[in-house]
Parts: sequence; structure tokens; C-alpha cells
Amino acid sequence: QWRVVSQKLLPLVVNCSYDSALVLTICKILVILTKPPAEEARRAGGLVLDVKSGKVDDGVIREQIILRDNAIAQSDLLMEYKKIFVRHPTHHYAFKSNHSTKASKEKQTQKSPKQQPGLFSIFTSLLATPLSKTGSSRTTTDHHTIELILHLFRNLLSISPLNTYGSSEKARESMALHRELIVLMKEEMVLDVLMVIGQEVERRENEGYNLLLMEILHHLLRSQDPTDVALSAIQTPPS
Repeated sequence: QWRVVSQKLLPLVVNCSYDSALVLTICKILVILTKPPAEEARRAGGLVLDVKSGKVDDGVIREQIILRDNAIAQSDLLMEYKKIFVRHPTHHYAFKSNHSTKASKEKQTQKSPKQQPGLFSIFTSLLATPLSKTGSSRTTTDHHTIELILHLFRNLLSISPLNTYGSSEKARESMALHRELIVLMKEEMVLDVLMVIGQEVERRENEGYNLLLMEILHHLLRSQDPTDVALSAIQTPPS
């Protein structure tokens, strides 16, 4: 493997974060690379092969095996991309122990006053200018930028293994990685930006993001109990 994402594209984003045009170009490539599998691939990845009954021709079974293996390989590659994003070196700060005292946190802040921006925050910062514009002042280029960044977030949130049959460890690892992604999105202010867009979704300039926001919300909460989500809004004290 050439490891283009981890060794080429993401380092360029971090080291050239000042070059918005370059970062957006890389974002386009990342959106394509993290695109969710087609429905046919999803079905192929979940195929249960009938190899014992003798009712299915061997040629058909071989073809089904190839389709299933290809779909699972694609899913595994997407999971690897998700892991590369979540566990990127610039994101390590988000997963440090939360049990340190206030004093120790202040010391850490003093030691690293110029902390390198996180990978997600670089992409999120590209939304500042487009979202600050309202009505007709928001150009087609602004809309494309917003949609591109939202598509990247949607793609990463949607990634999950196609086939975890007989592998509880694989399922647990996938859920843990997804939780880490959500924690990271909170730390990198992605959720704050999504909330801002969601609060103004009735505005004409935001109407085109409705479906994307719904998909993002679905993938954010897909493993949560609906009752727990509803109760959390009631039980969480105001900040």
C-alpha cells in the first residue's frame, strides 16, 4: 500500500493549512476516497453463502465469494481511513485523561501555548467565511465549500464494517472508534458548527444542507438509545 492518505494528503493539510485552495482540493480527494459503499456492495458484504445444500452452482458461489470479499476489503479500507483521521497525531490531545486536576491542566496549557491545530479544526475553519455570509452574498463557491466539508464529516461518520459476523471484537472496535470520532468532533468544534447550521436551517441559503444534516445526525446517534438521547436534553444542567 502506498499510504497516500496518511503519508501524503493529511501531512499536506497540516503543514499547508494556510493554503485554503490546496486544503479544499485535498478535501475533494478525501471525500471521494471516503465515499460510502454502494447499496450493491453493502448487500454483497452481508452475503450468506449456501455451500452445503448443493442447490447453488459452484460458479455462482465463487462469484458471490469474490463479490463479498471485494466489498469487505473496501469496507476495511474505509475503516482504516476513519482510524487514520481519528488517531491522527494532531488529535492526541483530545484523548488524554480527563481526571487530571485543574492545576495540572493549567500547567499543560502553559507548556504548549502554540499547540498545533487539529486536523478537523483545519477543515472546520474553512467554513467560517462561507457561513458568515447570508442571503445572496453567499456565492456558489461558498456553497460548494460548505457542502464539501459536510460531505467529508458525513462520510467519516457513516463508515462502519459491512460484516462483523462471528467477530465481536471487530464490532467493539468499530463502536469504540465511532465514539472517539464523536468526542473528537466535539473537541474540534465540529458539533458547534453543525449546531449553528442546524439552528438556521430554515434560512434560504441553508436549505440545500437539510439532507446532509439529517444524514450526519443519523450517523451521530445511530448507536444510541432514543430514550437516553431524549432524556439527556432534560437532565443536562445548563452551562
